[in-house]
Amino acid sequence: FINWSIAWQGVKERPVLGWGQENYALVFDKYYDPRMYAQEPWFDRVHNIVFDWLVAGGFLGLLTYLSIFGAALYALWRKGFSIPERSILTGLLAAYFCHNFFVFDNVTSYILFGTVLAYIMYRSSEATGAQPVLQRGLLPESALPYAALVSALLIWGVAWGVNGNALTANRMLLESLQPQSAGLMTNLSNFEETIALHTYGTQEAREQLSQGAAQIAGSPTISADIKKAFADATVRELKAQAAESPLDARFPLFLGVAQDAFGDYANAAVSLQKAHELSPKKQSIYFELAQNAQLRGDTSAALGFFKSAFELETDYNDARFYYAAALIRAGQDGKAQELIAPLIPTGEAADQRILAAYVAKKEYIKAAPLWKAHIAAKPDDAQAYFTLAAIYYEAGDKVNAIAALEAAKLAIPGVATQADPLIRQIQNGTVQM
Repeated sequence: FINWSIAWQGVKERPVLGWGQENYALVFDKYYDPRMYAQEPWFDRVHNIVFDWLVAGGFLGLLTYLSIFGAALYALWRKGFSIPERSILTGLLAAYFCHNFFVFDNVTSYILFGTVLAYIMYRSSEATGAQPVLQRGLLPESALPYAALVSALLIWGVAWGVNGNALTANRMLLESLQPQSAGLMTNLSNFEETIALHTYGTQEAREQLSQGAAQIAGSPTISADIKKAFADATVRELKAQAAESPLDARFPLFLGVAQDAFGDYANAAVSLQKAHELSPKKQSIYFELAQNAQLRGDTSAALGFFKSAFELETDYNDARFYYAAALIRAGQDGKAQELIAPLIPTGEAADQRILAAYVAKKEYIKAAPLWKAHIAAKPDDAQAYFTLAAIYYEAGDKVNAIAALEAAKLAIPGVATQADPLIRQIQNGTVQM
């Protein structure tokens, strides 16, 4: 239902002719509702056939689509069908329409829908004595087998012409994603060949290239020359995709993430700001802006971005934890405690981002109450006991570290084989935690 309300904002902007086919993603970005944080980040369908057509073709497009049902029902109830047939087929159309009110069409459902329509119109035209639009003998009967053969070859040729490059691109993209014995430059070459085919798969190839490049950027074993080659190709292709889809927030976002991964923080900030302009209420973009600000050493800006993301929808715990962790790192522990306090009784406040922030400040003991509350709420979480023990140990409290491990043994006897050696190491001062 939230998705429908996003679509309605787009309909109000372009009510007559809509945004064009396959363009709901643009509406979703522009009018994104922060309450959608728990859903997938990039919707390309409204999940409602009425709103899908309103977005794609405006009210004219929707009326045209609905007229298909009107024509089918008119033909069905006019002549040529028995009452049981009319009831069954009307029920089928009604069920199909209701189904699409909450989902969307695919190739299979379109084939079924078209077949049902063809059956209704065929039966109706027979009953009403409808005349063919064209009634001429263009070829003698003896030539029909040859005409069928020529038609089949022609259809095959057209089908290959339309789909051949797309099939090649699909295969090349799969090759691009597989380890190559010749090395990573072969993968890059495959990506570039896939993109050069300029098929409907070009966008997917560019996205996969950016994801692969980000992984390569973080690998210490890959040479600087290979990293630079992937960086240059990724930036070039994502800029090209952004130019082809200037209203889509994904591509400046992906570009900014890639630029951050390769250390180009200044240009990444520009790209991420463009993504934010196209989708001003998407928390994930705020997170990337904040991370970029941290990489540039602008702690104040990072804190502001995390704060804005949290205030968009305060029920979003990821945003709460990111903001709280940033506050801890900025020395504003009091505000951070206020943020996470509502989640302490449920154990949810025992979050690794909060722990990492306290570790970075060497304020280990402040994390202990969070993990104690988590253990109280979820006493069967073995890892929580070990984390609490590590917190106490790093804070110099060996007694409570051992006590946490002993509590783990009591609550979950199976962890004794791991806990006992750690207890001995803590007692001997040889533990590495």
